[in-house]
Amino acid sequence: MTHRLLLLSFVAFLSGVILAERYPESWSPVWVLMPVPLCFLFRKRQLSALLTVSLLTGLFYSAAYQAHQRPTLDAWVGQEVELRGRVAQEPTVKASGTSFTLEVTAVRIGTAWRQTEEKAVVRLRETRGGTVRAGDLLSVERALLEKPVPSRNPGAFDAKSFYGRQGIFYSLSLTAAQLTVTGHDEKGLSGRFFLPLRQRLLLVLNQQFSPQHAAVFAGLLFGITENIDQDLIETFRVLGVVHILAVSGANVAMITVPFLLVLKKWQVPARPRYTLTILLVLLYAGITGWEPSVTRAAVMAILLLVARMLTRAADPLTAWALAGWIALLLHPRIWQDLGFQLTMIITLGLLLIPSRLEKRFPRIPRSVLFTLTAELMSVPLVLSVTPVWTPLSLLANLYLMPLLAALVPLGLVTVLLGLVHPAAATLPALLAKWGLQGLFLDPLQRAGASGIGVTHVQAPPVWWLAVYYSMWILYASGRLKHRWRQGALFGLAFLLAAGMLWRSYGPAPLTVTYLDVGQGDAILIQTPQRHVWLVDGGGVPGFLKTDYDVGEKVVVPALASQGIDEIDVLVITHPDEDHIKGLGAVLKHVHVRHIITSFAAQTSEEAPFYHELIADAKRRGIAVTNIQKGDRHTPEPGLEVLYHNPPGQPFQNTRSDSNANSIVFSMIYGQRHFLFAADLEGEVERRLGSLPRTDVLKVAHHGSAHSTTPEFLRMVKPRHAVLSAGARNRYGHPAPAVVERLTAAGSTVWRTDRQGAIRCQTDGEELKCLAWAD
Repeated sequence: MTHRLLLLSFVAFLSGVILAERYPESWSPVWVLMPVPLCFLFRKRQLSALLTVSLLTGLFYSAAYQAHQRPTLDAWVGQEVELRGRVAQEPTVKASGTSFTLEVTAVRIGTAWRQTEEKAVVRLRETRGGTVRAGDLLSVERALLEKPVPSRNPGAFDAKSFYGRQGIFYSLSLTAAQLTVTGHDEKGLSGRFFLPLRQRLLLVLNQQFSPQHAAVFAGLLFGITENIDQDLIETFRVLGVVHILAVSGANVAMITVPFLLVLKKWQVPARPRYTLTILLVLLYAGITGWEPSVTRAAVMAILLLVARMLTRAADPLTAWALAGWIALLLHPRIWQDLGFQLTMIITLGLLLIPSRLEKRFPRIPRSVLFTLTAELMSVPLVLSVTPVWTPLSLLANLYLMPLLAALVPLGLVTVLLGLVHPAAATLPALLAKWGLQGLFLDPLQRAGASGIGVTHVQAPPVWWLAVYYSMWILYASGRLKHRWRQGALFGLAFLLAAGMLWRSYGPAPLTVTYLDVGQGDAILIQTPQRHVWLVDGGGVPGFLKTDYDVGEKVVVPALASQGIDEIDVLVITHPDEDHIKGLGAVLKHVHVRHIITSFAAQTSEEAPFYHELIADAKRRGIAVTNIQKGDRHTPEPGLEVLYHNPPGQPFQNTRSDSNANSIVFSMIYGQRHFLFAADLEGEVERRLGSLPRTDVLKVAHHGSAHSTTPEFLRMVKPRHAVLSAGARNRYGHPAPAVVERLTAAGSTVWRTDRQGAIRCQTDGEELKCLAWAD
């Protein structure tokens, strides 16, 4: 027990850090009492005191860090300001623009300059590769100060949380004309040594390899992924091997082990050999930017090497704990970072589990057991942010790890020889190209294109993850008596299985999610018997001339995040492109069983994309049905769908015949009534006939002034009204008059342009609505 004190104190410190982050400051008096139970759990007073001090240290250290990290410029968010600052790191340059972190030193509001120590993420709409460098001093004029946006849809990137963990609370979207480089200031060893060295190594990669191969090697060697083709990254993600592009302990081992073997072959004495290897680890960690996984691997490697130098036995668990200590002391919020979570959990699993598996399965090779353990430790956590899994993942990792053990050192040798002279790297570069393309990229791309076994899985809840990892720790620890451990393991396994079965087959509410697709509509409906409906798919009209695909960027990720691989019913309300342009990606990625549309849409002569979409659906064998006013059906017991529009004879000569002939329908579950009004025009609202009182109304035509008339509202009397519109859209939607009418009618107004996706759930009696971004 005594030689694991550092491990126990790390667990207590980490618990304190998490508690300080999760509970409000008003609970601070309670924090002091929280360690009291430890005195009853541990009989040894010294151990209880150590754990108490560690827990309290974590609590107050994290609280102090949070107090220091509070944003100070919130009062000027949404206003134009002038800024001075320094580029903190090398900018990321992509086809869509350039981004970097700016250390803001001064801000001017009005005529007065105010000193500050904030950070802002800057996005330049132009590509300025090479014109803005790390260390540049910038002056920024007429910048609109904003905050990083939170996740606005299921499956969407949460910029607010991502940058907040790094102490970045503001964002700037600029043009090149707003920037002026006023000087240059390299700070510290990183800016003066490691960054220029990394740039030199990347230059050698670009000299020796094609752009695609250089980008992949930059990811494998240094964790730099911005130049890798997005389709290739998606292949890595689907196959569960994207972790190879994040520098980790495996990279450190692939570099240090050959280096040690070479030094030993050259008969370098032990102490100089280990000293040189420690320097190599520090150099590599500095070049890669001390990412969480690198920090953990470097600390553990250095401790093990020092132990070898001193001819002492090193305890890997103590080294693991010390690595965690250092990471948390440098950045208490790093525990929220997925990279830190993965590197710590996978490493702990590799230290504890393979040895026990080897005793139970002695005939299975150790390499297979190690890969299996890494897969078991990583998959549930990865699913919490990337909801895709395939059984090919284990096979892909088993295939890749030995290959990378050769490719990574070979790539590094190519770079080092290229530093001496380009010709010196010719032979290793040829071997590396052949191995990378023929043995690495080609097999992965073929496997990814096959789509074998690829399925989307909804992220597991936090309690399930806690039980899952507790089960494995209990299995590996051996602390409890044999019979008690078996009982505890059985109980935890039962909880895991019960949780999965309940989520898959237990009672579910009717869930309607109005996605934030900008200026358009896309509504996801999940029924109590787990059928899936999608009403429209958003889209950017062709006349706006953009490559942005709402389906690829918003709708498909939202479906994937809910574990949806199949849509039972796709409703195309009308042919306007802001409702259907995103459906091309949906048909490409998701299996659709049935499409509901209308005769009016089918006969429209001004909807080329709609006709292409329907033709694609028929080629895929999807059933297409036209509906009209008066149709009704019961998709499942207790759920009824009524269609109120379009009529059998489509409307003509209206303000917009496409909008006037939109599919308008109600979905009734128990006592709750949802009305989906598509882009219905006000002039035909009165022709719908009598409608019952509505609990949730999808407001017609994004809140256009030409829809949602007072007469219509007096008829449906909505409790909740959802407005789907784009922020600062060119049409002025929603019209202020419509919002006023909805408010006057007693409706709670929800807006996707301000609140992100809106989700409403009901069991047929109780109804709850919430905004995704709140």
